[in-house]
Amino acid sequence: MKKRAAAILMLLGYSVPYAFLAMYGDAQLRTMWLYLPLLAGMTLLCLAAVRYRRPAALLIGNAWSFLSSCLLMAQLETEQWMWYFKPFSALGFMVTVSLIALSAQLLAYFLGVRRARKRMEPLR
Repeated sequence: MKKRAAAILMLLGYSVPYAFLAMYGDAQLRTMWLYLPLLAGMTLLCLAAVRYRRPAALLIGNAWSFLSSCLLMAQLETEQWMWYFKPFSALGFMVTVSLIALSAQLLAYFLGVRRARKRMEPLR
């Protein structure tokens, strides 16, 4: 797959509001199982970023996913969530979840690229 096509597919994958869906399941449905798609989606997209070496797609995609989560939160009535994610507000919790996901992806990206470079080095 060409790198440009991979980047476009990654951005489409990041358009899913992962943080909002996880929080919706937690607050409304009283289940934490919807954090698994957050984990799986972010992991697969990070692996694609490592494979095709597209750090810009990783950063832009995380911002895109966060913005789509914010838009959904603004559209739906989430005032009743304010008590649920204490000590954070609902928006504060979404920011925290998104930053943790971004940090984990950046760490995995740089470790993955570093490991790939070591494999490609010739033996001395």
